[in-house]
Amino acid sequence: MLLTPEKLNDHLAGNLLPVYLLSGDEPLVMIECADAIRMCARDQGYLERQVFHMDQSDWDEILVEARSMSLFSERRMFDIRAGDKLGQEGSKALAELCEDLPEDTLVLVSCGKLDKKTLNTKWAKAVGNAGAIVQVWPVKPSQLPYWLSDRLRQAGIQANRQAVEVLAERVEGNLLAAKQEIEKLLLQLDDHQVDAQAMSVAVADSSRYDLFELIDRVLAGEVDTALRSLRGLREEGDEVLAILWIFARELRTLVMVQEGLNQGQSMETALQNAGVWRNRVKLFRGAVRRLNPPRLAMLLRICRQIDMLAKGQGQGDAWLEMENLVLMFAGNPVRSAATQKLALA
Repeated sequence: MLLTPEKLNDHLAGNLLPVYLLSGDEPLVMIECADAIRMCARDQGYLERQVFHMDQSDWDEILVEARSMSLFSERRMFDIRAGDKLGQEGSKALAELCEDLPEDTLVLVSCGKLDKKTLNTKWAKAVGNAGAIVQVWPVKPSQLPYWLSDRLRQAGIQANRQAVEVLAERVEGNLLAAKQEIEKLLLQLDDHQVDAQAMSVAVADSSRYDLFELIDRVLAGEVDTALRSLRGLREEGDEVLAILWIFARELRTLVMVQEGLNQGQSMETALQNAGVWRNRVKLFRGAVRRLNPPRLAMLLRICRQIDMLAKGQGQGDAWLEMENLVLMFAGNPVRSAATQKLALA
């Protein structure tokens, strides 16, 4: 069975399936879908939950656990965080799980986006036959105002079209930031009504705006000011992972633009197909000219390293490596003195 996030809640009102595979690269919607499945599972008696992070666990461990009896409850849930890709070992293990899954076990797998070719493979069809695959797609720029209007309405906030446009311009596709801004609006508004001017005031001074300013400076190649912005965000208490998310998103967008150019597309077409907002085209043009494909691949590897450090996996300082990322993303091939010292250590 294939499901969309919009249809998931209606589906969960019935009986749970034994396997759910969440696939996508939109963090907020992935989190909300997983939370909905976990809550429904708990309500239906799946009281024991085992979490497997596949950068720390292996699939053989999961298969062994699946064959063993639950120690604490009659029903249990395997919450498997597979990261960007399942890989050959993961897809094989999932197919094996689907063939012989105990009645008392529910499997929830979260992974990166699966393309059409992958969905037609034998293992993906096995998952779809045994349970459901939920595909999570990013919200396109043209769809963002409608998505924001719906979220504002769900929160009980009445916003006119101009106010929604202000919010859409500010969050620029970052749905996690949009959720935070809406939650902040609920605390600030007395009558839950907001126009363009009130929306501008409400979101003007947030650190999230400073984050967008940081990424724009990096795209523009402004090394010194970008570093100052990063250090300012750190002093204000921002989390490394929140900053890293938008860096990784922009890097993936640049990769898409480069791929379009390699396929013979014009710069204009490649930028448009990658979903670059009109008011940011100039920034991306400069970054595309400055950063070749090998440099982009290296920067994405640094992002993965920072993600691990921020989660306590490995030795090093995530903030220092974040400075390194800013320097290299903005076009400076030299590490800062602090990150050089860290590398030598």
